[in-house]
Amino acid sequence: MKKLHIISLILFVCHTFVQSQTTKFYSTEQGLSSSLINQVYQDRKGYIWIATEDGLNRFDGIKFTTYRTVSDDPASLKNNYIRSLFEDSQGHFYIGCIDGLMQYDRNTDRFREVSVLDSGNVRVFPHIACMIERKSGDIWLASSGLSLFSLKKGENSFHTETKLNNQLSSIFLTAIYEDSRGQLWIGSEHACWLVDQAGKVSAIANTNISSFCEDSAGNVFIGTLYEGLIKYTLDTGKMNRVPDEQGNVNFPVKTILFSRSEQLYIGTDGQGMKRYDATLNRLEKYEPASTPFDFSKAKVHCLIEDKSGNIWAGIFQKGLFFISGNPNGFRYYGYKSFQHNNIGSNSVMAIYKDHNDILWIGTDNDGLYALNEK
Repeated sequence: MKKLHIISLILFVCHTFVQSQTTKFYSTEQGLSSSLINQVYQDRKGYIWIATEDGLNRFDGIKFTTYRTVSDDPASLKNNYIRSLFEDSQGHFYIGCIDGLMQYDRNTDRFREVSVLDSGNVRVFPHIACMIERKSGDIWLASSGLSLFSLKKGENSFHTETKLNNQLSSIFLTAIYEDSRGQLWIGSEHACWLVDQAGKVSAIANTNISSFCEDSAGNVFIGTLYEGLIKYTLDTGKMNRVPDEQGNVNFPVKTILFSRSEQLYIGTDGQGMKRYDATLNRLEKYEPASTPFDFSKAKVHCLIEDKSGNIWAGIFQKGLFFISGNPNGFRYYGYKSFQHNNIGSNSVMAIYKDHNDILWIGTDNDGLYALNEK
């Protein structure tokens, strides 16, 4: 009963936090184990998990809990470099490391290693880049160096997908995705393949693939590191590159998110976030109301939408950024905002607008500031 009360308190605090904040930034100063973030994930319990290159983090709305490898503890993580996270429909929570796969046991707060086998049933330890659950209930792994593996229903070990792997021209996979029609999209460092429901494999692009995403109309968007965003239109079957607000099509896409409000967000490697305008068929610059750093140059390597409609962005080399799904409409001015850091860092005591539309801000022990509408 005490545990239930604690969980209820945590959920209440998380809900209150979500409703009251517009943006929030978490770095190693707030308890994050590393700013080198590879993936952010929310489990069925509501916890936010962060895979980093130096440990696995769990955020409960108040504090971070960090999991690392312990040399004399076989039930700890086997490696501190965590690449991917995934929870299946049965509640099994998987952690993809650079040298194998682990599963988290919520009851014991411990980890166990999951067996991954090659074509000769020899155990291997792949670099797990991405994980999905297919409509059949099978769990698939895309690895960097050993291609594809799957866990069939009723089995305890992952086995290599020999037949399909033999049809791929690369073993260094980066992304895997199943669309609403049951087609499988596979990306690598050099190519992209589409596997139809009959198992036919078609090579559809020769570029470095980072991510896949599908909108409500069934159009599939493909993120690439060198050739921007590619849109596969369902109606025509054609693939076209999507330009940004300046007409550029060569920008580094790292992650794509299609939200429940039917907004398509794109995270880039060094050019911040962009949002897709379906009417104009182009990307527009997206910046939150307030950020403590130059968001236009951020390396947004992962994006998720939580159960409350908020967006969590993993900013590589900086930390975790929270964007409320229900912004309050206020823009923040002050030392915590990179874009609007122009009125000092102390308490605001008085505000006055004169007949020239100049806003005068009086602070406590930090002088007087004049701010015009621009």
